Amino acid sequence: MLRNYLKTTIRSLFRNPSNTFINIFGLSLGITCSLILFLLATFLLSFDRYHENFERIYRIVHSANDQQGSRVFGNGVPSPMTDAVREEVPGIETIAFVSNKYSNTLVAIDDNNSGDRRYFEEREGVAYIETAFFDVFSRAIVKGSLAGFGQPGKVILSEKLADKYFDSTNIIGREILLNKEQTLEVVGVMEDYPRNSDFPFELFISYSTIKKEYEQNGWGSVSSDDQIYLLLGKSTKVENVNERLAAFKEKQFPNDDQDLSYFLQPLKELHFDTRFNNYRYTTVSDGNILTMVLVAFFILVTACINFINLSTAIAVKRSKEVGVRKVLGSTRKQLVRQFMGETFFIVFLSIMFSLGLAELLLIYINPFLEIDLSINWFTDGKVELFLLSTLVLVTFIAGLYPSFVMARMKPAVVMKNQFANARTSAVSLRKVLVVFQFVITPFFIIGTLVLVGQMKFLKESDLGFKMDAVIAIDVPESESQQKKTLKNGIERISGIQQVSLASRTPLSSSISVTDIQLDNDPQDYYCDIKWVDENYLSVYGIELTAGEGLNAVDTLTRVVVNEEFLKVARINSPEEALGRMVHIWNRDVPITGVVKNFYSRNLRMKMEPVMLVNGMGNARTLSVKLSGKDFNNQLNAVKRTWQQVYPEYTFEYEFVDEAVASMYESEERMATIFTFFSSVAIFIGCLGLFGLVSYTTNQKVKEIGIRKALGASVSNILSLVSKDFMMPVVIGFVIAAPLGWYLMSQWLQNYQNRIDLDAGVFVVALVATITIALVTTGYKSLQAARANPVDSLKDD
Repeated sequence: MLRNYLKTTIRSLFRNPSNTFINIFGLSLGITCSLILFLLATFLLSFDRYHENFERIYRIVHSANDQQGSRVFGNGVPSPMTDAVREEVPGIETIAFVSNKYSNTLVAIDDNNSGDRRYFEEREGVAYIETAFFDVFSRAIVKGSLAGFGQPGKVILSEKLADKYFDSTNIIGREILLNKEQTLEVVGVMEDYPRNSDFPFELFISYSTIKKEYEQNGWGSVSSDDQIYLLLGKSTKVENVNERLAAFKEKQFPNDDQDLSYFLQPLKELHFDTRFNNYRYTTVSDGNILTMVLVAFFILVTACINFINLSTAIAVKRSKEVGVRKVLGSTRKQLVRQFMGETFFIVFLSIMFSLGLAELLLIYINPFLEIDLSINWFTDGKVELFLLSTLVLVTFIAGLYPSFVMARMKPAVVMKNQFANARTSAVSLRKVLVVFQFVITPFFIIGTLVLVGQMKFLKESDLGFKMDAVIAIDVPESESQQKKTLKNGIERISGIQQVSLASRTPLSSSISVTDIQLDNDPQDYYCDIKWVDENYLSVYGIELTAGEGLNAVDTLTRVVVNEEFLKVARINSPEEALGRMVHIWNRDVPITGVVKNFYSRNLRMKMEPVMLVNGMGNARTLSVKLSGKDFNNQLNAVKRTWQQVYPEYTFEYEFVDEAVASMYESEERMATIFTFFSSVAIFIGCLGLFGLVSYTTNQKVKEIGIRKALGASVSNILSLVSKDFMMPVVIGFVIAAPLGWYLMSQWLQNYQNRIDLDAGVFVVALVATITIALVTTGYKSLQAARANPVDSLKDD
C-alpha cells in the first residue's frame, strides 16, 4: 500500500511539473526564511541567560521628567549609591559596582624586566569591578583565583587577552603596565564571554584601585559608564527593593522637581529595553523580535496559501483519477490519506531543500549581522523541534482542505465532467486566500516604506552641528601637557583648519550628567556635561546666540549652555541667562554664553540640556577639522605628529559623520533584514498568484477563444482575466492599510524624533501592490489574449 501511494505521489508530481515546482520552491523559500528568522530570534532571546541566577539579577536604572513632562531614562548611577544600597536595602544577596572605560587603554608587557616592552591597545572591554561581580555573574576562573583581587592593583584577564599578552602558561603573578603609569598584577584568567552576551569586558581591574577617586563624587555626578548590578535573595520582591530605592531620591534630592526615580531592571531585559541601552549599544526592542516572528509566520502562511490554492485549482484536473479510484472501491479515508501523503512528501522535500538554502544564506547573513548563527543538530533540540513542527503543521494546514476537496468528489458528477461547476466552495476559499495574500503584500510594503523612511530621517536630520571633514581621534589617558603638545603640533600642519580637545564629540553614545543649582536657588537641575576647549564651537559650527564661548584656560571659570538648558531652568531668553551664577562641584561660575541646541545623544532621544565647561584633563577626544577634498596628505601629517607624541599607540581615527551614522547600524541591519524577508514573502505570494493565473487562463482558454472570435480586443481579454484578481487586491489593501498604520505608529513611538506617517506612504503602497498584481497576472493574461482562437477551438 505504501509503495503504491509513493508511486502515485511521484507520478502526480511529474504530471503537473509547473505546479510542483511552484509548490516546492515556494515552500522551500518559506521554510528557509522562517528557519533563519527562528534562529535569529532564539539567538537574540538567549542573551545573558546562561548565568546561573539570571532571573534574580537586576541593574539599577533611573528615569526623570524632562521640561515637557515626558519621561527620560538612563542606566548610570551615582557611585555613592553602591554603599548606600549595601547598607540600607535588605534582601540583596550580592551587589557589584561596575565602571566601564571606553577610552583608549595602553597595556605594556615587560617579559624579562629588561625595559623592552611589548604594547597592546584596548579600545573597549576594560572595566573596574568589585569582587562581588563574580558572585552575581556566572563566569568561571580557569586559572588563578579571586583571592586578593579585592586589593588595589590587581587584574583578571579573559582567556583571549591572556593568550594575546603572554606566550607561556605561567600567567598568574605576571605584571602589566596600564597607560604607562599603573602596574597591575595578574591574579586570574576568566573564561571568555560567549557571543550572546551584552558584556564586552575582557580586562577586569579591581575597583579598589580607583575607589579613592570615586569617593570624591557626590550623588549628583552620574555617568553612563558607572552601573550597579544586584543579585536579589530568592524570596526578595522587586517592588520592595524599588520602594527602598525611591527613598534615596527623597533623602539625597529633596529639592528635585523632575520626579527622579531609581528602580530595578531585570538582566533578561538588558538586550531588549531600548530606553536604557546596553554596553554594546545593540539593544533590540521586543517589537523587533515580535516582527521577526510575524514575518516568519506570514511567509510560511503565504507559502501554504499557494499550496492550497494550486491544489484546489488542479482538483478538476485530477477529478477523473479520483472518480476511478472511488469506483474501484477506495474510501474517502483512503483518498484523504493518499493526498495528505502527497502533501507530506512535498513538504519533506521542501524542508530538505530549505536546509541547504539556509546554510547558503547564513554565509552572507552572519557577517552582515556580525553574529554566528548555525544549524546545530542534536544540541538543545530547538532546530529539530522547529523542523518537526513545521513538517507536521504545514502538512496539516496546506494539505487538509485540498485532500477533503478531492476526497469528497462524487464519481457520477466527475464522470459527467460536472465537477468544475460543482465546486463553488473551493473557488470561494481560493478568493478568500488570495485576499489574505494581498493583505500581507501591502502590509509589508507599508512596513518597508516606514522603516526606510525613518532610517533616512535619522541619517539626514539636522543635528545642530556640522561634521563635514571632521575626524575624531581617541586620546590616551595622559598628562594634559602631552595632549596640548599633540593639539599644538596638529594645528601647525598645512591645511588643518582647527583642532579641539574635548571629552567627547557633540553627539556620542555615552553622557556624563551632574546636578547644578542656579544662583541661590536650591532647586537641582540636571544636564549633560562636556569638557571642551576654546575651539570646540568653531570646529563643529555650533552657533552662539548670546554671549561668548569658553576661553583657553584649563580651569573652571565660566560655562556655556544650550537653549534647552534655558527651558529646563525656566530662563526666558539667552540674554537673561548671561551672568547667572551656576553652582557646580562646590564652585560658583557665571554663564557667559548660550548656544543653539544640538543633539548630544542619538535621535532616539529628546534634545538634552547641555553645559560646556573647560577641562583639558578630562579630554578623551581630539577633533580635527580638515580642508579641501584630498585629505590623504593632511591625515599622513597628523599621523606623523601623533607618532611623535604617542609612539607606543596606534594612530586610529574616524570621520565624525561616519561615527554618527554607525549609531544606527543595528536599526539599519534590522531594516535590511525586514526588507529582505518582506520581499521574499511578496515574491512567494506572486509565485502562487502566477500559478493560479496560469491555471485560470488554461481553464478559460475556450471562453477566451470564443470571445476573440466574436470580436473581443486584447484589452477586453486582459480585463476578463484580471478582474478576478483586482478586487481581492483592493479588499486586501483596505484591510492592510489600517493594520499597517497602527503597528508602524506603535513602532515609531520608540523614537523621540520620527517621521510623520502621512497618506503618501499608503498611496505608494497601493500603487506598488496594484503594479505587482498586474505584472504578475499580466504575462499569462497577455499570452492568452494574443493566442489564436483557432488553436483553442479546433478540438470542438
